[in-house]
Amino acid sequence: MRLIFHIYSSDNHREELEGIRDNFKKVIIRKNTHGFELDVHTEEVEKSIEAIRSLFYVGMISFPNLIEQSFKLRKPLNENETLEILRFSESLMLQERFWESHVILEELWKCSEGKVKTYYQGLILISASMVHYQMERKDKAFEMYMRGRQFIKLSRLANGILDDLPMEFNYPIALNFKLMFPDRAD
Repeated sequence: MRLIFHIYSSDNHREELEGIRDNFKKVIIRKNTHGFELDVHTEEVEKSIEAIRSLFYVGMISFPNLIEQSFKLRKPLNENETLEILRFSESLMLQERFWESHVILEELWKCSEGKVKTYYQGLILISASMVHYQMERKDKAFEMYMRGRQFIKLSRLANGILDDLPMEFNYPIALNFKLMFPDRAD
């Protein structure tokens, strides 16, 4: 099972984090302005939660597998359904939960075609650039951000979002869900 622990802390916690890396199959650490996320894979959920809570103040625990399953889209969506998904993606971005936001945007991308698919790919790259920044891969973050802007521009469905996006990479980014909706006019 995969868990994301949202840790709220201004401390570095270097020693505790090294200990965590030794005790889980896979650990990804993503830093944000409020602390960091511990993205862990474990077979022992209760024991893992107890262990992490003994070391850190856990503000929230996400279950990415459940989020992915609940957003599996199998059909084209109407405008209201799309707006609801974009609104949820926006709320995740505001919480700096960019990994989860990018997963949800990928579901919109999968059931899209043509210019709309290109547009969503741009949004995914913008969100993924924030994930890379959180993982201290700054060069990759800057590159992905610029590619995301290019995809949005290429789609010609920008709906004002390019005006809202800084020309240069800036962390954290939050996008208005109404501007995230692709413009249908050519």
